[in-house]
Amino acid sequence: DGGVNFYAQGGGCFSTSLFSDIIFHEYGHGINDYFYDYKGGVFNNGSLGEGYADVWAFAHTENPILSQGFNMGAINSSIRRYDQNPKVYPQDLTGEVHDNGEIIAGAWWDLGAQIGLTNMFTIFINSHDGVPMRPDGQEGTLYSDILFEALIADDDNGSLSDGTPNSIAIIDNFALHGIYLQIAGDIVHT
Repeated sequence: DGGVNFYAQGGGCFSTSLFSDIIFHEYGHGINDYFYDYKGGVFNNGSLGEGYADVWAFAHTENPILSQGFNMGAINSSIRRYDQNPKVYPQDLTGEVHDNGEIIAGAWWDLGAQIGLTNMFTIFINSHDGVPMRPDGQEGTLYSDILFEALIADDDNGSLSDGTPNSIAIIDNFALHGIYLQIAGDIVHT
């Protein structure tokens, strides 16, 4: 829609414009939309949109807690956090895009915690090249597609058959969130 919206202070919460990570999150929505458009894709899955916007935020702040101190008088309050209670597919799907996005964002955070946020962010950005996308409601397949794109982005010799520099870490950290490679195939037996 071409705009960025921030909530005004009220209801016991500070204005969202006061939090750098919310600003990065909102800006991340635009990056995703414009990049996918540039590559000929369409960024239209709400859960991925919210999860990826969070990745843009925590990759810049290097903090797994988004909007710490959001509630007035409660310094330990936050909107979302990725350093505890990981969300797992499919049991943590709620149908609400922010909740569902925590599954994929959590996989990226955990990967960054293991291999370093700079390395994770490089893989994250490069995994966009394949413009993986599925409609709302197909997050399981979409998140698996993203796992595959992450492995492609991490590849350093043009062959996934020998693994990638961070393939074990990528696969393990996505698995912590219930995200696995989905391979379809037919077996012909005579």
